[in-house]
Amino acid sequence: MKKYVLTLVSVLCFVLAIAQPPQTAVAIQSKGHERFWVYINKQLQNERADEVVIAKDLAPRTYSVTIVMDNRKQTTFKTKITLHTGVNYFEVAYLPQNNRISFREADKDAQMAGDAINAFGRMVYQMDAQYNVNTQQQRYQDNIHGQNGHIPAQAPNHTRVQEPAHNYNYNTTPSQERMPSQKPMVPAPNSTPASVPAPEPAPAPKPCNDKDFMEIKQLVQKETYEDAKLTIAKQATAAELLTVDQLAEIATLFTFEDTKLQYLKFAYDFCFDPNKYYKLNKVFTYSSSIDELNEFLQTKRK
Repeated sequence: MKKYVLTLVSVLCFVLAIAQPPQTAVAIQSKGHERFWVYINKQLQNERADEVVIAKDLAPRTYSVTIVMDNRKQTTFKTKITLHTGVNYFEVAYLPQNNRISFREADKDAQMAGDAINAFGRMVYQMDAQYNVNTQQQRYQDNIHGQNGHIPAQAPNHTRVQEPAHNYNYNTTPSQERMPSQKPMVPAPNSTPASVPAPEPAPAPKPCNDKDFMEIKQLVQKETYEDAKLTIAKQATAAELLTVDQLAEIATLFTFEDTKLQYLKFAYDFCFDPNKYYKLNKVFTYSSSIDELNEFLQTKRK
């Protein structure tokens, strides 16, 4: 499998290399095939919501990224990412239980690489199609001007006005692709199709503040029995957006390792920063509990 993944990633890198000099790009894929918009430094990257979004011609530095899901609530998530030279892979997942978005750096597995290559291939096809149309139009103009200086009153049906250069929709889906003889679906600069308006970014979600968190801890500590503590902790965790450090403090209020495991597995889908879940290993006494938590995390991230 590793050899297969490396081969696919190499193919994508090769496509980038032959298309233009080495560059920095980012590929963001939806884990559950939900469609979304991407803003990088407040600039919309895809006019239409899509499952895979690729942004190229970037620099290897830190960017602010906003993800807006294509759903009724237009769920929004803001974060910062640091890009390196080459293709940077990220995965976004929508959590309907609490209307949240999970965003993490993705493993370069076969599915991610394959989807990214397909999306990038569509982009290269569009660029090649536009080049062919422009070339054919120029040849036609050269031809009619060369016939004794006579210019026909009307051009043939296949002639069309040249579109502005480098104004391509990189995230066009297969159903939106057009052959060179047809008018391409190229939006005007800074415009959005009327049928699918790109929403304005919503305020970023914030974790539970210190005051509310102290009240949660006190409620859990007041309970005598382990089961009652677990019930209160689950109710509060589902209602609030807790950080990994806050989850660790609540987990230490339990007596038994099994209860800690049960709580932390439940809390994963409600965590503000699940990419830092490795920090929770410190709440366990036995290595077997740490192993079980890590196995759980592997299943959640597939």
